[in-house]
Amino acid sequence: MDKLEKGNKMKVKIKTWERMESEFGLDTINDIDCKESFNKYMEKSLPEDRIIEIVKDKKYSDDVLYNVYVWYTNTSIITEWNISDNMIEEVIED
Repeated sequence: MDKLEKGNKMKVKIKTWERMESEFGLDTINDIDCKESFNKYMEKSLPEDRIIEIVKDKKYSDDVLYNVYVWYTNTSIITEWNISDNMIEEVIED
């Protein structure tokens, strides 16, 4: 996946829970064991089509081994989720 400049937005489709579970397995608290972790609350907050808008995270440096993005949502108690490259199925072009 191409790196975005920090602060830039893009739309992406998130992989299904089943696909991530088969790729990465579950951790000790039954979250998906991928970078940044993916949990049931995140799953429940996704829209039906699994397409969300993410922003390149300004809190992380460019020397990490994977990109981290932020998904801002008002559909759950937590309004900001970290999304890593390995959760993304595809980038949606406008």
